[in-house]
Amino acid sequence: MVWVEQPVGTGFSQGNATATSETDVASQFLGFFKNFVDTFGLQNKKIYITGESYAGYYVPYIADAMLNKNDTTYYGVESIMIFDPSTSTEAVQRQSTPSQSPSYPSH
Repeated sequence: MVWVEQPVGTGFSQGNATATSETDVASQFLGFFKNFVDTFGLQNKKIYITGESYAGYYVPYIADAMLNKNDTTYYGVESIMIFDPSTSTEAVQRQSTPSQSPSYPSH
């Protein structure tokens, strides 16, 4: 299992951010991942890509880029999973007050 903070500048990662789109993020990740696979001899493994929150944007782009490579030696995507994803900049999120919450009968 490998945890990667992506893109550069996310979380505790350091460096100068150069990605300007999700496509750039995916391309940079594939470069990292191929080097990682070669370094540790992990060719021909099943790949499960997961993420949370804003990774709702990144995970599909990374998976798509891997699948488009058509190279299971390095990019054998088996599945993806996204927890509590952000998927739209158009969605409005707000916290509801108790008076706005539905009432359920107690048991």
